[in-house]
Amino acid sequence: MILAGAALLALAACNKSEVITTEGPANQIAFKAITNIATKANPQLEGTTLGTDGSYKMFVSATSRNANGEIENASFFEGVEFTYEASPAVAWVSSTPYYWPLGGGSVDFLAYAVAASKVASVTPTWKDAADNSAGKVVFSNVAVTTNGVDLMYAATNAAKGTLNANESTAKTVALVFNHAGAVIDINITANQAATINSVKFGNLTKDATNLADRKYTSLDEEATLTIDNTRNILDASWDAAQPTNVAYASLFAFPNSFGTLTADTQKSVDDIIVIPQPKLNFIINYTMNGNTMTVTSNQLKGNWLAGHKYIYNITLSLYEIQITESVVDYIAEPENQTII
Repeated sequence: MILAGAALLALAACNKSEVITTEGPANQIAFKAITNIATKANPQLEGTTLGTDGSYKMFVSATSRNANGEIENASFFEGVEFTYEASPAVAWVSSTPYYWPLGGGSVDFLAYAVAASKVASVTPTWKDAADNSAGKVVFSNVAVTTNGVDLMYAATNAAKGTLNANESTAKTVALVFNHAGAVIDINITANQAATINSVKFGNLTKDATNLADRKYTSLDEEATLTIDNTRNILDASWDAAQPTNVAYASLFAFPNSFGTLTADTQKSVDDIIVIPQPKLNFIINYTMNGNTMTVTSNQLKGNWLAGHKYIYNITLSLYEIQITESVVDYIAEPENQTII
């Protein structure tokens, strides 16, 4: 019985996590980027990694803590780019390696991801009020809609680089990404031949007989995003404040790719990314049966929420438009990639 007890004790010791005491390739910090299934974000890709062909870039800041949980290095690293490596790591790693702190400490991580083509469209400023790099990141004046910027963010706190005795490398850290914006698709059909001259967003604030004299609340296309990792729950907030008393000519217009419609055919504009904000109605100028008219929808209520995709099916008839709205899974382009 004593021998059996000793064997069990030895087995338990073998399964115990070990504190890292030396730096080396086996202890390099690496990440796995996964989907947050709590938002409406592409369910067929849940739990899989962010696009791994270089189409997306990931940037991470870190604050390290000692074994007692006290800040040891407020800027362990800041704004470091991590790229996917298929072999040997099968993870996101940095070109200059960073290693887990020695002696059983932990690390807080704050990250964002953006399409490689949009990296220059965002300017992050890291650090919270206590100068912790993983505490906060602010993106000033992001032209979300104009530049089509799909910003994603994630944080993992108190991560430890422990090794299991039966493994040779530290485990990768899971970063669960959320979309900071919403996306809008529109599909337009007509019950007879029509030419669509423009499709705009706006809520009427001042009516007038002449279209040029009307005023609207318009789409907030540019705002500052703050990702705050100092709270119990990771918080993302925009300073969006929709402009008011905007002239019709200055309203945001969807790309003019609709053109001429024949009866019962459909034309679409996809993946217009917007800042979360109160919904705006569609203002559509079109010509049908020799008449040119500007018609406004009036039934859109509530807010466009981050991480959601809104599809609007619009049917045109003479002097009337009908709109149905559906909220579906957010699928960012390119569709053949593993996108959050």
